[in-house]
Amino acid sequence: MVTDQINGFQAKVQEQIKDAQAKASARAKEIEAEARKAFAQLSEKAQVELKQWMDQAQSSSRDSLHMLGGELIKLGKRLQEIGKVVEAKAEEIKAEEIKAEEIKAEA
Repeated sequence: MVTDQINGFQAKVQEQIKDAQAKASARAKEIEAEARKAFAQLSEKAQVELKQWMDQAQSSSRDSLHMLGGELIKLGKRLQEIGKVVEAKAEEIKAEEIKAEEIKAEA
């Protein structure tokens, strides 16, 4: 009789353990599915944000290059103006030197 009670108790304990393992396994699968879903959502958000950053970087790079190009054009024009002024001054100096030589030659 005690042996029958012990065997019955042992069977109930084993049944409870199996039920607990089944429930734990099912819950673990649910948690895994939720984790995968959350990871996928975060991955999509991260990809969208990364794309936005890349677009912003390309846009600001383009804008910066456009501004740099504009400044280079302004610099080029200014250098041309300076070159014209220097050339005109050089021609004036040359003309003055020629006049000075002509004056020396006459004297």
